[in-house]
Amino acid sequence: TILKKYSSTVATIFTGIASAALFGHTLTINFILGISIVFISMHQ
Repeated sequence: TILKKYSSTVATIFTGIASAALFGHTLTINFILGISIVFISMHQ
């Protein structure tokens, strides 16, 4: 169960980073990472 949630979160983060990298915005990547960390903390 934890592994499923973890892999799902990783997939979401990876997708966010990939789309941000396509636009080439470092700030966007940092923003997405920050939001992801907040969501991970909330769901634990």
